[in-house]
Amino acid sequence: EPTLEATTKQSTLEYNYREGAQRFELWESNISTKLGLGAAIRYALEDDKDGTVSAAPGGLQSIEGRIKLLSNYTTRHLRTMKRVELFHDNYELEKDGNNDIGIPCGIITFTVQGMDAALVKDKIMEDFANGDAYNIEYYASQKGRFEVSIVPSTSTPIDSKNTNVGTLVRVSLSYFNTMEEIDLFLLKLEHVLSP
Repeated sequence: EPTLEATTKQSTLEYNYREGAQRFELWESNISTKLGLGAAIRYALEDDKDGTVSAAPGGLQSIEGRIKLLSNYTTRHLRTMKRVELFHDNYELEKDGNNDIGIPCGIITFTVQGMDAALVKDKIMEDFANGDAYNIEYYASQKGRFEVSIVPSTSTPIDSKNTNVGTLVRVSLSYFNTMEEIDLFLLKLEHVLSP
């Protein structure tokens, strides 16, 4: 359920908000996350130094520009990989004449034809953790800066019902990611795709 304790489930696609303060309860309170959010907000509200998109931007315009740059770079490469199908790909939507195109963001979802999403994720992350057959010294110093996860259809019931797609692989980029990290992810995915 998207709101957990704050709602009562009526059906797979319908829910009602609870009465009173309980409607705002989403799970346990996490103080460290709140402190991190505060630091991120302060950082985002800093003035852009020179308006350019750098590896360590400050300000909302630089952050947005950096995320678009990384997202476009990643999706452009994913589009060239056989067996990879992107979801919510703005390039494909625009090409098909869809006028309701969202802004590219750092959340990229895809499937690999003939492979379970959890297996794809596990193999990519296993490679990251073990350095499987690759020089991974750079990445080892950047641990924790790259996220690959899965999105079960139950997490997105409306979208899953409309697309009739099961579990997806999700890559979560942020403005502090580097092109080297993305290239390493793409290399790992190519390794997973190879026979």
